[in-house]
Amino acid sequence: MFVCVDCGRQMRPKKNGVEFVEFARMSSGSSEQFPYKIWSSDLWECQDCKRTIAYSSPAQKPLAEHFHSGFDERCNAIPIAAKEWTRA
Repeated sequence: MFVCVDCGRQMRPKKNGVEFVEFARMSSGSSEQFPYKIWSSDLWECQDCKRTIAYSSPAQKPLAEHFHSGFDERCNAIPIAAKEWTRA
């Protein structure tokens, strides 16, 4: 169950099979992030404030990775991006 922290409302599935791009740093000394993997997710939405989240199960495998043919072109067509989490 997903709950909107702002509204206290349970979120409901809005759309299934939405792709997003995971970004990552390609070297430990750099802060610049690059497209790394493409994942399939489900969009969930709060009925009150309309906030949405993209959820991908930990059991899922990526649809494509940066070394696959056509990866860059596919990334350009995906509007949702997940930047790498940092403590900064």
